[in-house]
Amino acid sequence: MFRQLITHNTLQDWSSALLAAAAFMLLLFMLRKLVLHHLQRVARDTATVLDDFLIEVLSATRVLLATAIGLYLGSHFLTLPAAMETLVNRAFGAAIIIQTGFWATRGLIFWLRHHFSQGEHDDAGGRAMTLSLLSFLGRVVIWVLVLLMMMDNLGINVTALVASLGIGGIALALAVQNILG
Repeated sequence: MFRQLITHNTLQDWSSALLAAAAFMLLLFMLRKLVLHHLQRVARDTATVLDDFLIEVLSATRVLLATAIGLYLGSHFLTLPAAMETLVNRAFGAAIIIQTGFWATRGLIFWLRHHFSQGEHDDAGGRAMTLSLLSFLGRVVIWVLVLLMMMDNLGINVTALVASLGIGGIALALAVQNILG
């Protein structure tokens, strides 16, 4: 497979692929920085929570995403064997799923902190405990979903696993209903 990868692509193909990957990665980093800078400027002048939320979520963008997108786009300049093309597509999908998990986690924690920061001062201890419990459970749910989506992306049948998680979720909800009440 690797021999075919090397023999079917010229030096010009490889250099075009690497140049395209590097250029797109650089473009994504610069775009992220520019958008974050603009949003931070806007957030200083407004009292809305939406711009703060967007800053928090966008700042969770990892190097993994830019690298995966750059390499994925760069691979289109090469003639890849079918197995390698499938591997590249699945790796790209996995990187997108993982990055979405980071964004969702950061957004959930921001929303929970904002929601639980409002209220009476004498109830701060109960809110802090509820905040930590809900943020932990939310992160667990998000990363279980990320894991399931990645397994599905890799071609693993997750139907039985999803059904068992549904039953476990019902049992967990019944167990913590008095605590949350």
